[in-house]
Amino acid sequence: MSFTSDQSKPQVAGPRVDLSWDDTGGDAATKEPRDWKRAVLLVGLGVLSWVATFVGMLELIEANMGNLPLVHKAIIGFSVAMLMVMVVWLLDQIFSDIGWMTRGLYVAGYVFLTLISVGFGFGFYWKVLESRSEARSSAPAARRALIRALATVRDGRCATTTPHGSSSPPSS
Repeated sequence: MSFTSDQSKPQVAGPRVDLSWDDTGGDAATKEPRDWKRAVLLVGLGVLSWVATFVGMLELIEANMGNLPLVHKAIIGFSVAMLMVMVVWLLDQIFSDIGWMTRGLYVAGYVFLTLISVGFGFGFYWKVLESRSEARSSAPAARRALIRALATVRDGRCATTTPHGSSSPPSS
């Protein structure tokens, strides 16, 4: 067996097949540049949706089961990520060239998964918005209670507790 150069190998006649992953569809000079704003919006809104859905789902589960270990939180995070990927995939498939029956099933799945995501996300944002309004409504009552407590201490009417649990006026 002898080694030969590439020039001595027989050339295969026929069309050349490009097996690369880059599907240019023709000349690279005619390819449109990618829209970076679209990519930024897709990634940004995807992350925002993931965070809202994850926190909403986590808070609901922790309200029923108590504090969860880190492994369970990671599983919930992965599940929410898969939910987001499935929503985007279904949306992409809806606008592809498919039959009306398949498109109808994809639309139903998309609506169902989107309602899950929006429901948990709404729970997250509602909690954030409600906590602000609750803080605003309870601030005046807390301020009045603080003023009353300070006035009581200033006037010397604050009672001290003896070791036996009975209260006595402060000694001067």
